[in-house]
Amino acid sequence: YNNRDVWTTLAVLSMVTNKISLGTGVTNPYTRNAAITASSIASINELSGGRAILGIGPGDKATFEKMGIDWDKPLTRVKESVQAIRAFLAREQVNQAGFKGAQMAFATSKIPIYIGAQGPKMLELAGAIADGVLINASHPEDFKFAVPMIRQGAEKAGRKPEDVQVCAYASFSTDKDPAKAINASKIVVAFIVAGSPENVLERHGIGMNEAKTISEAIAKYDFKAAMAAVTTKMTEAFSVSGAPADCRARVDELLGTGVTQIVVGSPIGPNKESAIKLIGKQVIGKQGDLKIKRALYIGRFQPYHLGHQAVLEKIVKDAEEIVIVIGSAQESHTSENPFTGGERMEMIYAALDESDLRERCVVTPLQDIKRNSVWVSHLQSMVPRFDAVYSNNPLVCLLYTSPSPRDLSTSRMPSSA
Repeated sequence: YNNRDVWTTLAVLSMVTNKISLGTGVTNPYTRNAAITASSIASINELSGGRAILGIGPGDKATFEKMGIDWDKPLTRVKESVQAIRAFLAREQVNQAGFKGAQMAFATSKIPIYIGAQGPKMLELAGAIADGVLINASHPEDFKFAVPMIRQGAEKAGRKPEDVQVCAYASFSTDKDPAKAINASKIVVAFIVAGSPENVLERHGIGMNEAKTISEAIAKYDFKAAMAAVTTKMTEAFSVSGAPADCRARVDELLGTGVTQIVVGSPIGPNKESAIKLIGKQVIGKQGDLKIKRALYIGRFQPYHLGHQAVLEKIVKDAEEIVIVIGSAQESHTSENPFTGGERMEMIYAALDESDLRERCVVTPLQDIKRNSVWVSHLQSMVPRFDAVYSNNPLVCLLYTSPSPRDLSTSRMPSSA
């Protein structure tokens, strides 16, 4: 009840997104029956076209106390719930965890189940039965402790440890001004400190009295005092915060401990929209790692279609910036070239906006001079310097030999594209 309803939010996100995975981070077996959880995540999976992930954990004891819910046998409750949910999703009759022959009435595709874990027993359980583990941590030391526990649980269950995804569910906050980013992280860090067990606090050199001060402030809803009690040591231990370069350095440290996935958790940054763009470009999808600075993508795009878009999405994995060149831009209103250069530009920009690639791409028209011998120099005179050429047109690949063009004929674009 501390946040907006997760299932309503996921349903809306299912309808307005196309690619991202959608999941709970995390639900629990106390406030929601396993049968209802299975039905809900299966519904999200159906709405999203198979993009759902179920995150489930033991929940927060302090929150349950306020809600009047007994936090009994968390390890057993999580284990039984995961087993029951898997059976429900497989449309099996469920006769465990208190169920008496219950069965879900509709089918769904396989949905990964990740367990939120922190203590050694829950980490082992996750390694034994889950597809992945969501660890609410942001510091390499926590994963040096957690990863061996997960592997041990997997091996005891006869599983390969590498089959279990290890996810750093990190409290993320980034901004060009590192001080603003760190300050924005403090409210989330305060809650993490207040809810962390003593052994975790000791690992990071944080005293129980410091944590108690924050916990008491939160209990009184005095969030200003709670934030004021958050120290530099706490933000370093329980957040990935600072300038994009600082956050990227921490991500690299986490990956070096055995982490396989990074979950960008709240608060994200002082300005969420700006922070999401910074994280996408400079932290998670760091453009400096790309081999090609600027690439050309050449075609007539009559019209621009899903095949072209699929190829573009391959190119962005190689190049920081893409110049999309519309060939034969002067041609229109014929059976071979029905659309004008301007109309084709509008189509491409609409697709770029929908896929959030506009900031990485520039679209430019190029008139066809009908002379192959000078076409390359003509092209070079009309576009900025570039490092690679992508085209599905065999003639373009033949004419352009330096830099070497990349033949994308396997993309199933028609050769006249």
